[in-house]
This record gives sequence, C-alpha cells and structure tokens, in this order.
Amino acid sequence: MLFENAAVSFLKKIRSLNPHAKIVWAYGMLGDMLSVQIKDAVDRFRRENDDPDVWYLSLPAATEETMGSRDHPGPACHEAARTTADFLRII
Repeated sequence: MLFENAAVSFLKKIRSLNPHAKIVWAYGMLGDMLSVQIKDAVDRFRRENDDPDVWYLSLPAATEETMGSRDHPGPACHEAARTTADFLRII
C-alpha cells in the first residue's frame, strides 16, 4: 500500500503540472513486478479524481532473445514503441 500511495501522489503531481494532458503510465518492458500496484494506483487515481485521461499501458516484455548488446533493448524490443504508438492513437 505504501507504493500505491506514493504512485497516486506522483500522479497527482503530474496532473497538477499538466492539467490537460493525457497521462499514460507505460510499464513492463523490463519486468512487471509492480504491475498490479501501478494498475491499482492508476485506477484509484482515476476514481478519486474523476479523471478519465489517465491510463496504465502494459508493455511487451523484453526477453533474452530481444535484448541487444550490454543488456540494452535490441531492435526486436521496438515492439514496445509500436504498442505505445497504437495506444496513443486510440486515446
């Protein structure tokens, strides 16, 4: 719950500085250990602030096969960019 509260505070700060922005929390490319907590924080923020312009976007995970040199995302990881672009087109 501590992380969720901090995440909601973070979203409040972003919203206060960007009152008309569409906010997308994209996560999961390099692991998804906090996905449930982040989704819960986004949902809670939306509910508590009646703010429909905040979303959670799950990114495709990078794998050993898709990584490039020195553990940086390789060309195959660009699927995350396509996922993000497609999502942004529909919101």
